Order: sequence, then structure tokens, then C-alpha cells
Amino acid sequence: MALTANEGETFLTLKGSKPFAAASAGFIGVSDGLTDLKDGKLDALYASTGADRGAIMLTGQLPATRGEVTVDYAIGFGPTAAASAQAADGSLKTGYDEVLAGYNSGWESYLASLVELPRLREASMDGGKLLQASALMLKVQEDRTHSGALIASLSNPWGDTVDASKPSTGYKAVWPRDFYQCAMALAALGDIQTPLAAFHYLPTVQVGPNTPGNTGAGGWFLQKAEVDGTPEWVGVQLDQTAMPIMLGWKLWKQGWLSDDALKTFYGKMIKPAADFLVDGGKVGLGWNSATIVPPFTQQERWEEQGGHSPSTTAAVIAGLVTAGEIADLAGADQVQPGAGVETRMVGRVEGGEVHRYPAYQGGGVVVKIPEGLVAEAAKIAIRVADCDGGEAGAAALGSIAMPSPEATRWQTASKLCTCMRSRRGLPAASAACCC
Repeated sequence: MALTANEGETFLTLKGSKPFAAASAGFIGVSDGLTDLKDGKLDALYASTGADRGAIMLTGQLPATRGEVTVDYAIGFGPTAAASAQAADGSLKTGYDEVLAGYNSGWESYLASLVELPRLREASMDGGKLLQASALMLKVQEDRTHSGALIASLSNPWGDTVDASKPSTGYKAVWPRDFYQCAMALAALGDIQTPLAAFHYLPTVQVGPNTPGNTGAGGWFLQKAEVDGTPEWVGVQLDQTAMPIMLGWKLWKQGWLSDDALKTFYGKMIKPAADFLVDGGKVGLGWNSATIVPPFTQQERWEEQGGHSPSTTAAVIAGLVTAGEIADLAGADQVQPGAGVETRMVGRVEGGEVHRYPAYQGGGVVVKIPEGLVAEAAKIAIRVADCDGGEAGAAALGSIAMPSPEATRWQTASKLCTCMRSRRGLPAASAACCC
């Protein structure tokens, strides 16, 4: 007796080296095993949930036994119920010790291939335990079907409070920003192949004439996509368009991506991305029909606001600088993407289109300005929270004068997004941004 479930043409089977004494398939909260066990017995058994779809639970009752008994369980996957059962049988036949040794060997070999790991391990405070766990966690983010597809996380937000009756990818999807950071971290560990595979994957999530439903400007990268490239969220985040360029430049500088390979990517991926960072355009995908005028971004890195984000602008400038260097390599006849544009963007930041508030030890905090508050002599109170996030440390810094109406391009699309937190023990007036 085994437990089998499927979604579409993907089947899984759970089998033991000893069969279950009883098994049942039911809908969570209605006919599942835990609901049945409220009377202390598993006696309302269902062989199948039928053709109805929903959040199901498979329940198996272990056989009664005397003394100590070891039972191995294996999960098999396949395109049919029979294939998934056969895969589970194969693992059980191989045996636990051999399967475990093979699994461990694969990951141990991967860790051994990370040439920077020994040096980083020496610098760690725990003998490299957290470092090695992090390396494994980053590598496991790569999809096994679509090589190089690095997802944001294997988790779902609010997974302990939201049931699974409506399937959701959650964080198990590609965000180019998380993707870039994961690839760069793996590169820092000395992993060459995964970042290269990631870079070659990127055209899959770049918007262009072949993107289903696209009727607008191309070159930008999808906000969120399934690993096969299917668009899921279609907001424009300019840092997510800049970072793929930066990844290619980094791999090239490392000597891992050849000149010829990068020249090929310049025409088909990098130049369209750089052109969008300079010119923007009218989007035409899904709900999104906005006109993007860089460096104004429809969404910043927290995916909540539009406007001129210091973080996004920095990424755009870096993307254009690296795109220009790649254009030189490619021998581009046309004006290099971003030639001089990055200088003008820096000038806007330094020229007062955003407000700088004097901070601790002579630094400064760039304040993003909310829509509707950029009027002459407008004031806004900044709340300051303790660096530990405690509300007890909150204090008012007072009012900051907003710039004149000419600066309306440098505003966010909703509320003020300023994170100014007081350093513990310092006067509120000397607060520095520490988030």
C-alpha cells in the first residue's frame, strides 16, 4: 500500500519498506486524516479524492509492531503513477545507506569545487558552518529543469497562516535582482558554472517581441517570472534591468565569459537593456501600460513605490557604465548606450533634486520625496526609530523643507520611503541612516 498524488502530469508516490496498515486521501479540514483522527481512530478511509481539485492530505497508518523496527520510506516522482511508484521502489531497493552516501557525495563534491571556500572559512567565526550552509542554500536555488534559473527562495510568504488551497509560486520564482545577488555570491565562492548558466538563462526573462502578450517597449526584465519564463508580475524595476548587464560584465572581467560570447550577448540582450535604461518607453504587458522615463522607476527594490530611488539610480548608473565598456568591446558603431547619461544622472542627485539631511559624522541621508508633498515650503515630519527597530526609541526629527516644484520628477508614487534610524546613544538630531 502506498500514497500517490498528482498535479497535472507530475505524480509522486510515497512508499515504505513495509506497507502502510491503512491509507486515506482527503480534503484538508473536511475529510483528511487529521480530521478523522479527532476521535482517536483512522477509520473514515477514502481511496481517492476523485476528480475534484483542492488542498488534499494523504495519510498513512504505520503497521503495529513489537520491539524496535526500522522502516525506510521513499518518495518517487514521475509522469505517471506507475513511474513514480517505480522510482520509489528503486530507491528502496538501493537502500538508505547507499542513497544517503550518493546524495552526500554530490554535495561534498560541490563544496570541494568552491575554490574560495577555504579562504572564507578561515575568516569565519564558526569554522565555516554558516558559510557552507549558505553556499548549499544558494546552489539549491537553481531550478533542475531550466539550467541557471535562480529563484528567490524555496519558501512562500506567510506560509504558516495561508493555506495551499490556491497554488502560488510564492518566492519560488525568478526576480532578476535576487537572481543577480545569488549569482554574484556563488561567483564569490568560486563557482564558475552556475553564474555562467545563470547569465545564459537571462534572455528567458527579458521582455521582447517574443514575450507572450507584449505590445510595448522591450529590453527590460520581468519583475517576477516562473522558471520557464512565463510572466507573473510585470512591474518595471530599473535595477532589475541594470543588474543583468552588471553580471555579464563581472563574468567577463573574471575571465569566465569570453570576448566572443559577450559580443554575442551585447546585441541580443545587453544593448536592448541599456537602451531601455536610457530611453525607457511605453510598456505594454498585462496590466502595465505606463510610460517609463529613466531614471524614474515604476517600482523600487521593495516593490511598493515608484519614483527616484537612490538604490535604483545607483544600479542604473552602474549598468550604463558597464554597458558602455561592453559596447567598446563589441565595436559598436552607434553611440554607446548611456554615453554621458550616467554623468547627468549623478549630477541630478548631487544637484539637489533630492534632499540631503545632514547626518552623523558629516555624511548625508538621501530622502525620497512622496507624491503630493512637493509643494513650495512643504514640510514633512520624519519619524526616527531605534536601530533595533524598537518603537520606544522613536522620536521626531522635526521638519524638513521640501524642494521647489521643479523637482517633482524626484518624487515617489505614494508615501515617504525614508529609513532614518537613530544610532543608539546618539542625539536624535545626529541620526544616521542605518538600514
